[in-house]
Amino acid sequence: MRKAVRSEPAGALLALAAAALALATAPSGAKGADWPQWRGPRRDNVSTETGRLKKWPEGGPRLLWTARGCGKGFSTVSVANGLIYTTGDIGQRCFILAFGLDGQLRWKTPIGKAWTKEEPGARSTPTVADGKVYALTGHDELACLDARTGKRLWWRDVVKDFGGQVIRWGIAESVIVDGRRLICTPGGKNACMVALDTRTGKTLWTTRGASFVAGHASPIIFEFAGLRQVVTLTRNGLVAAEVATGRMLWHYGPRSSDWHVLTPIYADGAVFFVGPYGSGTKVAIAATDGKLEVSPAWEIRIENHHGGMLLFDGYLYGHDKNNWCCIDFATGKQMWVARGIGRGSLTCADGMLYCLSERGTVALVRATPRAYELVSRFQIPRGGSGPTWAHPVVCGGRLYIRHGDYLYAFGIKAGR
Repeated sequence: MRKAVRSEPAGALLALAAAALALATAPSGAKGADWPQWRGPRRDNVSTETGRLKKWPEGGPRLLWTARGCGKGFSTVSVANGLIYTTGDIGQRCFILAFGLDGQLRWKTPIGKAWTKEEPGARSTPTVADGKVYALTGHDELACLDARTGKRLWWRDVVKDFGGQVIRWGIAESVIVDGRRLICTPGGKNACMVALDTRTGKTLWTTRGASFVAGHASPIIFEFAGLRQVVTLTRNGLVAAEVATGRMLWHYGPRSSDWHVLTPIYADGAVFFVGPYGSGTKVAIAATDGKLEVSPAWEIRIENHHGGMLLFDGYLYGHDKNNWCCIDFATGKQMWVARGIGRGSLTCADGMLYCLSERGTVALVRATPRAYELVSRFQIPRGGSGPTWAHPVVCGGRLYIRHGDYLYAFGIKAGR
């Protein structure tokens, strides 16, 4: 196992101090301190943690440790039950890797072929549920492993089994788990989405009558008008199916595009998504005689490639081209636009936005519709090559940032 590269100098006393600090700032084993999947427990990219630093020291928060050995990839991390999970391509294989809260590699298990075509590297962020961890390769190979040991429990070639296709930039979906159902998007004939048994991998349902080609997005689950539904963004637009049966509920797709990347956002009976270059749409859902119908509520010009957006206290935040912006979710009105740190990804915790630019700049910004209020910023250490596309994660008083082969953990708990 490759050891973590620590930011502190060598020496027994300093090592002991670093270990004590790591323990003091480590996430607990409680579910409330976990971030077990892409965009967090609710897939809204908003942490419920409080007591985080409202301003960082000069040079940024303290770097607790740096781990190497993640491989090539843009997957961010999941954190659950004292382990940190990510995916990475090493050589010709894609791996799920598990690190301890001290940055030490616990295990790594190959799950399929590496993605070596356009923008090579792993994409899917692992999903952890009920002692198992799941992830896809860029070729749509799906693995289920024991979350503690990394032992393979089952495996499926999803694209082959359901007649889908590996899309241009590879499969980037992070699967979603709801009870015994694992739901993913092969994009096959009568199998746009499928549900598999989490214990065995056997097929539970497919979306009969829905044959939309997969996009690069990941699904969300919510309940509206008594129907629990799973919604994802395919190449052909938004698709909704009933979670229990796979029955097609609705589809909204004014345009077809390879650039359907971002995870949809749901609130108050409406779904927001970013489509092809220059368009963001809020779609309202209505229930009529037991059937669901959708229609556009508003549209706005916005270009957000894959940095994502989030909804906090009624407002959408994210980048638009090379700027950052805030949009009123109710009306579509743009509240502010600012240059900020250039385009990138973000997450939210304790009323603050953690923005990460493609060039490795991290900004702490107040989540307010009044104006772009920058509080602090710093540059992550030089490590991985290429753009910083993996999204930041705040969990257990730490800020995790993945950059290629490197994973950084920064302490952001107040009073530490």
